[in-house]
Amino acid sequence: MVSFRSTALLALLASTVEAGSLRIGTAATSKSVSRELSEIKIAGYQPKTDVTDHNRIDKDQAVIQSIVKSSATDEGFAAAFKIYSEGGYSKSVATIELSAPLTMDRAKSTAVSQGIISGKFYKAASAGDTIIKVQYISTGCHVGGLSTPETDGCLAAAGDIVIGTTTFAYTGYTALEDTSNGRTIQGFSTSADTKMRGDNDSDPYFADFQKFYDYYGSYDYADKWITNAFNGGTTTFRNGNADFSKYTFVGRGECAQKGTAYISVFMYVIRELEDAVYDKCVKACELQQCNDDAVNALDEGVAFYTGSLEGTDGSGAGSLIYNLADKRAGNFKTAGLKGDEITGTAKANYDIFLEFDKFKAGIEQDSCPDVIAAKERIVQLMFVPMIQGTLRYAYKRSADSTAGEKEEAEGAVFAAGVLPMVHACNEDDAKTIYTAMKVGSGDMDFPAVKKAFEKNYKCLGLTGDDIGGLFDTVTDDYYPGAEPKKNKSNTGVVVGSIIGVVGGLAVLGGAFFIMRKKGKGGSEMHIAQETSMN
Repeated sequence: MVSFRSTALLALLASTVEAGSLRIGTAATSKSVSRELSEIKIAGYQPKTDVTDHNRIDKDQAVIQSIVKSSATDEGFAAAFKIYSEGGYSKSVATIELSAPLTMDRAKSTAVSQGIISGKFYKAASAGDTIIKVQYISTGCHVGGLSTPETDGCLAAAGDIVIGTTTFAYTGYTALEDTSNGRTIQGFSTSADTKMRGDNDSDPYFADFQKFYDYYGSYDYADKWITNAFNGGTTTFRNGNADFSKYTFVGRGECAQKGTAYISVFMYVIRELEDAVYDKCVKACELQQCNDDAVNALDEGVAFYTGSLEGTDGSGAGSLIYNLADKRAGNFKTAGLKGDEITGTAKANYDIFLEFDKFKAGIEQDSCPDVIAAKERIVQLMFVPMIQGTLRYAYKRSADSTAGEKEEAEGAVFAAGVLPMVHACNEDDAKTIYTAMKVGSGDMDFPAVKKAFEKNYKCLGLTGDDIGGLFDTVTDDYYPGAEPKKNKSNTGVVVGSIIGVVGGLAVLGGAFFIMRKKGKGGSEMHIAQETSMN
């Protein structure tokens, strides 16, 4: 769908059309990203900025998942929620009291070290300050909400640190009490009001986040879903409500630990991609730094999509969306480069990582059409495993007499992650899916759910081939009634991604936007193994 988010932006873009491509601003910035390819790869993707710390957010997710599955009790859920809300492995920060005040202002990211331990100022400090916050760069100091903290790499309780080139003494640092986390999965949702909205109510939202906000009527819908799942409460959304009191620990656990990855982290991946577009194609490169900012946001998006546990080549066992795509591809025979296999890397992952590389190349070449088209396609493909997950558990509930609360809960959380997109296409079809998949829904009408999705594939930029069909490895055929939709030539796939320039007017895809000021700081793929998250 093509939409015009801002006539002012369109005028700006139209005025900067140059030799068949869009170049924003007057400075030539295509060479501004000059970092060596020395950063650690993420499942084959080569980041140009250091996002190692971002990549570790999946370890928080893995701990949450493990606790929920192994300790389905009030105490266990409280421990899992503590990781969700306080973090553990990403952006560890030490609060230190210096023995003498700073003698000069110190900028954010000023280097700090103590022997082999390295860090940087978490935020700027002023001359005269004695309390500083240091973000660890070296690994090994992980506390946050972890029940078993890792403190071998923490600063000593007292001693000297080097700030820049100056040595300062400090005392009284207790790693278990004075180490927190500046990045949490809960924070991805609770910060959405500022990081996924504009500076005031008149500013537009991110395009895809707007659909979720319109559906749920709450900017922190993900946190509300997850918190109520942990606590057994009831949501009060505009649409898509869930009464978790209907579930035991089994159902609540599925909704909570899948909600953290597939509702909260999921949307933050999109946020980073949108942020990269903002820096590249809206910010106008007025500071001649947009390439660095944009590629960093892209690298962060890749990190949050994939996680550290997949390894540098994608052969690991992760806990985020990358792994979900591989697992569901095995169920729907959409693995492999051609999307016709039941083992190996999901075709969706192959395609997404190809688009990640196109995205990065577009940034480096000052090509906004390439940047925006890649972002659009990535977002479309990210919903493939969400739809597959919904369909899988809908079918299980309709065909398997032993399916119960666990299967219902799993289907409910996958549906919650995609319903706003369907609702933006067709409200009646979204209602059909919700009624069948909601928490405590009971009866299941699988054909109605399947049909409701299929009617909206074109609107979602997907095809029956992208989704596939639920495959029975015993009979080597699709389950009856769960075959792929037969529409191999869906022209709607690329409509939302194409940007045309006609008569000097830039026409942008439906997910383009105007955002607030910036708020934050080929790809080789390999077979990824399944993990325990179903």
